[in-house]
Amino acid sequence: PLQKPKVEQITGLAPAVSIEQKTTGKSPRSTVGTVTEIHDYLRILFARLGQPYCPRCDTPIGTQTADEIVDKVLHQPEGSKVLVMAPVERRDGEEYEHLWEELRSTGFNRVRIDGKTTNLDETPTLSHRRKHKIEVVIDRAVVKRSTRSRLADSVEAALDLGRGVVLIARADDSKEEEKWPVDRYSQHRTCETCGRAFEEPSPHHFSFNSPLGWCGACEGLGVQQGADPAALIPNSRLSLDEGAIATWPSFAVNPLFASAIAEALGISRVSPFDELDGRVRRMILHGTGTTWFNVPATAGRPEFAFQYKGLFPAIEEAGRVSYLYRAKLAGMVGEVECVTCMGSRLRDDSSAARFRGFTIDQVGRWPLGKALEFFRDLEFAGDEKQIAGDLVREIRDRLTFLNDVGLHYLTLGRGTPTLSGGEAQRIRLASQLGSGLTGVLYVLDE
Repeated sequence: PLQKPKVEQITGLAPAVSIEQKTTGKSPRSTVGTVTEIHDYLRILFARLGQPYCPRCDTPIGTQTADEIVDKVLHQPEGSKVLVMAPVERRDGEEYEHLWEELRSTGFNRVRIDGKTTNLDETPTLSHRRKHKIEVVIDRAVVKRSTRSRLADSVEAALDLGRGVVLIARADDSKEEEKWPVDRYSQHRTCETCGRAFEEPSPHHFSFNSPLGWCGACEGLGVQQGADPAALIPNSRLSLDEGAIATWPSFAVNPLFASAIAEALGISRVSPFDELDGRVRRMILHGTGTTWFNVPATAGRPEFAFQYKGLFPAIEEAGRVSYLYRAKLAGMVGEVECVTCMGSRLRDDSSAARFRGFTIDQVGRWPLGKALEFFRDLEFAGDEKQIAGDLVREIRDRLTFLNDVGLHYLTLGRGTPTLSGGEAQRIRLASQLGSGLTGVLYVLDE
């Protein structure tokens, strides 16, 4: 440090900001997106304008009003016969007779039990140890534009009784009643295919730094300890006979293993590993489940049977068995993408939500140059413009600064511990430039 200069006044010297060359963060959850705050704006954008999707069925999730449900029913062919029904469940310990009596007292006459319609006065005796599907028939109607008001009343009554859920059975005289197609409509956020219910999305659900949003398996890290494919198969151009799989015993040393594996799995021992059929490669890596394979007896060897677990499950199980095995397998185990979230770091419903057809994980894997093009080309109208205007402008500005300092090749999902000193320095420089300060001297420590 210098001594204070012996002057009366210094003017025109701009305040200085020193940007050192060091890594931006040690946290394994820290990414380019979180450091630059772009991910924070993306979380809000996806929570407000993203379209939720069912992660299992890959179908859009949304709430529906009674009028929208009626319109969907009226889109069916003119003259179609439908049953408007409300699903009901008996309370724990309640007798079915009490449920029938309660429905009769409220004016209903017919119910559908496990796909068969019957009069409430002629209901069969049901076992209380089995779960039965009970649907109250609100109305039997014919799809016509002229009957819209009646259909609307029936749908509203069904939504009221079914607690926001209505079932529309399409009568088909060519099929038995149990096989009639049934459409499920809901005023809640539920999947129409599998019936799974979803929460109202919030920005917290798209944060991998919060238990509300992170993947439960990897807790937001996106990776887990697993078998390293490069260590198991160092050269995929070799055949199995040539030793493509490093963890298997040499086929020349153990011909019994070679013949058993090749015959049971039906794989070629002379074809290069990367030319094997995808189904065969998956069997080798992930196993064949609980299937037993019989190897016939030969001279000097009796018949025997075995199960093949696969390379990945076998190494994972061996690592759990004992410390000795873990030490032996240390070179074959490393960080691999989480098999639950496939590296997205988020819970399944959050990682399935889409904005303009893309998930937040897909946006996070784009190079920053491609991400800037995407957000530059976005156009909004009406309410969307009011919601997304400021968010998208902030995202564009930050992406522009990152591209201007030469980081167009990075991705928003890139972990900051993997960045070089120069990359980390330029990210901090872009963050400083994004603050919009004027009259500031930036000192870059090279």
